[in-house]
Amino acid sequence: IFVYSFFILNITKADIRMLYNTNFQDWVAVSNPTTEVSITKTTSFSNETLTFKLLKVSVIPDKYDNTRFNYNIVTTGALMAEKMSSATDLSYIETTPLKSITKIFVTIGATGSNRGFKIQKKADGDANWVDIYSAVANPASGDSTTITIPGGQTNVALKFTNLAFAQNAYLFDLQIFGEYSSSIPQKSLTTISIFSLSYIVAYSYIFPSLPQKI
Repeated sequence: IFVYSFFILNITKADIRMLYNTNFQDWVAVSNPTTEVSITKTTSFSNETLTFKLLKVSVIPDKYDNTRFNYNIVTTGALMAEKMSSATDLSYIETTPLKSITKIFVTIGATGSNRGFKIQKKADGDANWVDIYSAVANPASGDSTTITIPGGQTNVALKFTNLAFAQNAYLFDLQIFGEYSSSIPQKSLTTISIFSLSYIVAYSYIFPSLPQKI
């Protein structure tokens, strides 16, 4: 008795992946830009262009000060918001939108209390920037936190502004997570029955595999 059956599964699945990760050590140094500068990177998995726009925020790839920061929490390298003379002075880190951002991980520090970054997001459907985080760095020597972006939003941009305009704030680490959909080619499964013994033969799209008795 010989019975032969064959089917193929092709499943599209959205997974949460780390799309971008930096401690700014691989960035080119920028000193207190008084006009907006852009630094462009490429995301992992989704292969999107991600541009960071900086105004009055310095890039210090080798930033290290163990008298002020806890290097069990922070890492060498940082973006530093410069001190402003007025609360109306503009200073920010802003990203171009990514198709999906579900959460971010940040490590923020400061050289005194009541300092840090306010973080906002703007997605499809948002008329204005929406606050998602506004806590001061506590402890100031290094504070790591994960911030969740409400689900189902598309084309999400981020913005960081200094909570204490007259003081510095430091962003040491940034990880951006988002949904990534990939079409996963599944193995084709062939069931063969020969003389009451059943076998499953699994074939990939490239290399066939040997029959396995079941």
